[in-house]
Amino acid sequence: MPLDKKTIGQKSQPKVTLVSIPEWEESVYIRQMNSRERDRYEGESLEAKGRFWDNLRARLLVVTLSDAEGNRLYQDDELEAVASIPGPVADLLWSAAMSLNKMFKEDVIATEKN
Repeated sequence: MPLDKKTIGQKSQPKVTLVSIPEWEESVYIRQMNSRERDRYEGESLEAKGRFWDNLRARLLVVTLSDAEGNRLYQDDELEAVASIPGPVADLLWSAAMSLNKMFKEDVIATEKN
């Protein structure tokens, strides 16, 4: 039986995963983006042209760092705070966010095959 609007809404809660950060001896949650957030992130990256890499990791982490329920920890105007996360930690979190959101090239290829 096809899903109705109410059921789709109930199933639309973001998946959340706990990421261990050895450098900090702590953990943080990373969440899936909703479709609007992902489109915006990808659009901003494409529009950046020669500045594609400017805050690439921080822009993704702003929308994916979350609490256990999937609520964002940072708002869009807090990019600079997230950009101050040390590079190795940002790399770890960015990789986790990319993987959870199926944004790596191999994830996109696998999706296209299905």
